[in-house]
Amino acid sequence: MRSIFLIFLLLVSGVFAYGQQRVFNSNNKFSIIPIENWENHSEDSSLVFSQSSQGALDLYSENIQIATFPADGKTLDEIWNSWVIEDFPNSFNNYEVMGTGVLIINDKTVRWVDFKNRDFNFNFRDLAFLIVDNDVLYYIICLSLEMDFEKTKNDFFKMINTLEIY
Repeated sequence: MRSIFLIFLLLVSGVFAYGQQRVFNSNNKFSIIPIENWENHSEDSSLVFSQSSQGALDLYSENIQIATFPADGKTLDEIWNSWVIEDFPNSFNNYEVMGTGVLIINDKTVRWVDFKNRDFNFNFRDLAFLIVDNDVLYYIICLSLEMDFEKTKNDFFKMINTLEIY
């Protein structure tokens, strides 16, 4: 009985810790728990959340987007080399890597890159996460103006750590 109560307490505290319930993509292949003040703009099979506007001067809302692509039999390292090492420098203006790493989230290996870039005369600081599971690439991009990155970085990682793939 005590263990049932502890499990219930952990489940309830998880919902209150993030302020919202788990949100599934349209085909129920993956889900995430967004931060309470983030708005859901999801369409099709992707998940998209943005931070609520903080006034008229908040031109770009920080956002997180999760999409899937066929992995075509490639490993995480092969896709990492193709996308992050080869394609990103050509796809983003003034691309500069700030850091990279590997995480384990729900028994899945996740590779991430923290990078700067410039577009529309604004400096951006983004995080990209790559996961390959059952021949599917899960691509997660967290977008932020560079000046807002440090205050939003923890929210990005909190949401990423709630990702579940089914």
